[in-house]
Amino acid sequence: MLTLGDVYEIKTEKGYAYFQYANDYEFAGDQVIRIYQGFFKMPIESVNELAGRPKKQILIYTLKREGLKYKDVRKVGHIPLIEEEKKFPLLIDDSWVEMGGPWSIFDGKKYVRIGRTLTEEQKKIPPTGILNTIALKLMLIGKWKHFRDDEHNQIYLKSIS
Repeated sequence: MLTLGDVYEIKTEKGYAYFQYANDYEFAGDQVIRIYQGFFKMPIESVNELAGRPKKQILIYTLKREGLKYKDVRKVGHIPLIEEEKKFPLLIDDSWVEMGGPWSIFDGKKYVRIGRTLTEEQKKIPPTGILNTIALKLMLIGKWKHFRDDEHNQIYLKSIS
């Protein structure tokens, strides 16, 4: 069973990375996770080692659907979410853009269409794209990233290795 605030470890080629289960993305049945900054050479002994460490990214991950089936992903403990982290983050969505429609912002309950172009501030909002474990690992180690193609009004994963 998943509990908000659970902390997970994922083994990558750069070391051990950690993320916290922060919310549910109910439209797809997946989870919002917050990635702790940095890598560890060895697995941590206690989640207390992560306390106060900044979280660098917000992503949608298939933790419940397939992530827990991987031997490289394991629960290591629980850190209660602070009040700010309990709120569902704003996410940007390009689902309608490919069909000539507007960008949307998702607030956890509804999509609000915002137009055909994004402001600089809106470009900083994380995308709704869902990652499986392989894609998550590639993003963590810097081989993939979300790429925003303003010319074609799309967001997609791109290899940068």
